[in-house]
Amino acid sequence: MTEKHKIYLLSGIIVFICVLILGLNFLLNYFDNHPSVPSDEIENMELDGVAADNDGEDSGFESERGFDEDPFANLGQIDKFNGGNRVDAESGAGLDKAAALPNPETDGGKKASSEETSAAVSDSAFDPNARKVRSSAFRIPDAKNGATLYFVFDDGGHNIENLEKYMALPFPFAVSILPGVAHSSECAALVRKNGKELMLHQPMQAENLELSPGPCAITAMMGTKEIAQLVTDNIDSLGGGVMGINNHEGSLITSNIIKIGAVLEVCKAKKIYFLDSKTTARSMAYQAGLELDTSVLLRSAPFLDNDVDRDSILSRIYESLDYANVHEKAIIIGHVDKSSGILPQLLSEMYPELLLAGYKFAVPSQIKVN
Repeated sequence: MTEKHKIYLLSGIIVFICVLILGLNFLLNYFDNHPSVPSDEIENMELDGVAADNDGEDSGFESERGFDEDPFANLGQIDKFNGGNRVDAESGAGLDKAAALPNPETDGGKKASSEETSAAVSDSAFDPNARKVRSSAFRIPDAKNGATLYFVFDDGGHNIENLEKYMALPFPFAVSILPGVAHSSECAALVRKNGKELMLHQPMQAENLELSPGPCAITAMMGTKEIAQLVTDNIDSLGGGVMGINNHEGSLITSNIIKIGAVLEVCKAKKIYFLDSKTTARSMAYQAGLELDTSVLLRSAPFLDNDVDRDSILSRIYESLDYANVHEKAIIIGHVDKSSGILPQLLSEMYPELLLAGYKFAVPSQIKVN
């Protein structure tokens, strides 16, 4: 055999080995991607296909909506609900224009529809209540993780008639009363009379100095002793029974750990909680609460009524339900006068369906802070 023939033979062997290796790789990849299924399992796969698809969708629920792992890790920060865009929360500008959470009525409508349809098939076969929820006018998801809703209605004190509309609601909630306005005392008395939780809605200076926080407000020029005395007087002016305080506007004060600390000193002395309305992502209230070892709660859902129309408020409620289903609870804030023509009636209609779906209702003073 000549040298030339030897080269041809060797080249042929090498080509054959390469083809063989490629063929084996192809077969291995094919069987990896097409595993065999025992015939006795095929029927079960066909029957359980819808449930398996739902599990796959549910596994992405948390990341899909952008929730924090820790319910106290930047809960309810304005940046969280606006895709990282800073907005003026106190004026309400842009709060829900770039919301990170999907609107079940719009952006997530098609997906929610398919998921809820398949869920209705499985749930209604075993739970008659599930059928009632699915057939209602509202698209309320089933409660998960013991979801509890804590409603707070701010800005009470201006109008007694508007506040009375909320008093007919059959579930527990809190009303936060502004001090020093036309009907502060009467509205506080109405809250106590109806067995609802009373809060002081403490006015505080905003970073936007053009916004007036109203009477009895904490301003940037006040020292800690003056702040403490003012807050104490405002609590006393409501006539007793105040269980907590939250801020009215106040981004300039809550972002100052010393000034908000003076407010929390009063809360600690009176054994009441402070609810941070989170009008700024730079709030230091929670950090100050840790240093003082006193209870600080955080708004954990969008304000309900930045846009005062039924569809927008309903969308914010749905977002709050999504949040509660992940984090076990949601502290939800609306405004007494601003949406008195919509919110009390809407919540009254939703309440029976929310109960059937498994949601619980409580007041902020019942939240246990670790």
